[in-house]
Amino acid sequence: MTKKRRSSQAVSEVLDIVLLLGITIGLFAFLNYIVFSYSFQPSAPSVNLVGSIDKTNGIITIEHNGGESLDGKTQIIITIGSDTTPSNVIDLLSDTNGDGKWNFGETVQFPYYGDTTSSYIRAIVIDPSTNTLILSAVLQQGSTASVITNDPPTFTSPDPTGGGIPITTTLLSITIQDPEGDPFSWTITTSPNIGTSSGNNELNGTKTCTIAGLADSTTYTWTVKAFDGHHWTNKNYIFITSSCPVTDTLVNTISPYLVSVNPFMITSTGDSGLDSVTLHYRWSDDNSSWDGGNSSWNNDTVDWNGPNKDSSADKGIETNFINVQGTSPDTNVMILQEANQGWSSGSENLNVNNFDNTAKGWSATTTPPYLNADDSENVFTQSNGATEAWFNFSDTTGPSAGVYSVILYVKAWGDGNDWVNPYIDYTGGAGSDMGDFGKHSSESTYDSINLGTTFTRAQVNAMRLKLIYTRSPPASNLFVDHAYLAVSWNAVTDYELNTEYQFNNSAYNRDNEQICFYLTAAPTETLVVSYYNAGWVSLGNIVHTGWTNFTANGLTNVTYNIQIKDQNQTNEITQHTWTIDVIMLHTWNSTGGSHGQNWAIWSDANNPDTSTPWSWNFNFPKGIGYYEFYSIGKCGGNIETAPVSADARCQKT
Repeated sequence: MTKKRRSSQAVSEVLDIVLLLGITIGLFAFLNYIVFSYSFQPSAPSVNLVGSIDKTNGIITIEHNGGESLDGKTQIIITIGSDTTPSNVIDLLSDTNGDGKWNFGETVQFPYYGDTTSSYIRAIVIDPSTNTLILSAVLQQGSTASVITNDPPTFTSPDPTGGGIPITTTLLSITIQDPEGDPFSWTITTSPNIGTSSGNNELNGTKTCTIAGLADSTTYTWTVKAFDGHHWTNKNYIFITSSCPVTDTLVNTISPYLVSVNPFMITSTGDSGLDSVTLHYRWSDDNSSWDGGNSSWNNDTVDWNGPNKDSSADKGIETNFINVQGTSPDTNVMILQEANQGWSSGSENLNVNNFDNTAKGWSATTTPPYLNADDSENVFTQSNGATEAWFNFSDTTGPSAGVYSVILYVKAWGDGNDWVNPYIDYTGGAGSDMGDFGKHSSESTYDSINLGTTFTRAQVNAMRLKLIYTRSPPASNLFVDHAYLAVSWNAVTDYELNTEYQFNNSAYNRDNEQICFYLTAAPTETLVVSYYNAGWVSLGNIVHTGWTNFTANGLTNVTYNIQIKDQNQTNEITQHTWTIDVIMLHTWNSTGGSHGQNWAIWSDANNPDTSTPWSWNFNFPKGIGYYEFYSIGKCGGNIETAPVSADARCQKT
């Protein structure tokens, strides 16, 4: 009998498959770890750089002491005192092998000129491919007087700010720059919290923060902070969201084309979520003179709020300039507010800083300017009538329009019988005798006299001192060691407004030309309006709410500049605010011929329409003729752009 045997071949094949699957999965997991653990972002080069100064030959050297080779476009920034010079490696490199790269053992050499013994010297190396700081080294601190001032980081171009920001916005951005090019750390935070971001050891450029989850009609504050190792800069920015729909609207076709009834219902299609829809129309008596023919009138909106024709900075605070760029009043206004142009109180001592050697009748233990400090260096004499002139003082740093009090202090001494007569002058004359100083033997006593309390800054800066010795026998030396002016000024509050605006497309060749302003609230201070013609020429004053129109004198080309300022420009202690809805040029002709009227907002209490359905009972204000229409939708700060051609047309019979 043959004995049956159990086959093991099938079991072996199953085990083989299981083992192969295990090996495959393990290998895949290992490869996955290797691939996804690798950073695909370029990293900064790893390199050792050493800087040194050769004062004998005037050369700053940076040596490559090991690590990766650096590209020829690597940036070198050398600061000596207050001067900063950027260069590329290729311009300074001692390229021993000619490959255009900065390799181990090679140097970059920056030549300089002049005495840098007491100068602050720093070297910075930046990798251009990663915008990363490789080296920042102070090679020489320098003396206190020569170390440059380190300014804090500055912020520009914050976005977004203001109102009407879509809730779909996903990014905050701002440009951060450090004046000295120092690396800095920065953060952006938001309140309510919609996102944060930060960076460390970064260089000048645009920094961003991704945001999400914005709610409608919500005020958000985003805070930006930057620290360059010396100073913090902190600023808050605000924006307000809006879920405005698309502002596109369309005046519906008028049928039939010939209209005999008056008024006539005109309708427009637009989203029901809009704040308002405004009807615009134009008219012609011949279906072609839409630009007005010989009797056209035109409204030009103001274009720009920064012409600066007088090269003087604007004064005051302006908000929402865009809101005056219309031709009819609405609920959106530009706000003008005075800003304080005054100053705080202050005081300082102005030491002697120069001796002009006009008269040299005294002896000295030192070199000019002799009297600049309370020390062992002085001038002296025992010769009766000896004159020492003139000593000048440092300029004041006080306000240019300040009113100054000045006290003269002189440290002088002798045997107690002789004296010196200090003369003070600020007019270029011989000066005035301030009395007898130094009639004592105390070397630590200052004599003083109050020169006055109503000096201008120019008078203070012009003050100079002359010394004349008077002897009372027996003769003995009289010494003068130090002289200074103690100046002070009071605080001044002065709220002022002075802003400029420009029209760039003025219709300047019309028979009648007016500049028009619409204020929504009565001004609490008169506004003075002027136009520019090699200087500001007054057009008139705005003293009430509503429309104020002036003849547009000086309107001779397409560019027209105006100035708005408050009437009281001196020491005003009350801060005033104005709300302006419209600034425009209104021009027209008066002769006969073909007639027409260019695009204008239909003037009616119900225009703009503020609720759906969007419609108007149009009254054909120009009588019979040809009319064309379009509509403009508005939601928050979003305003529809005017179409190239009319939406609808009709003929009034």
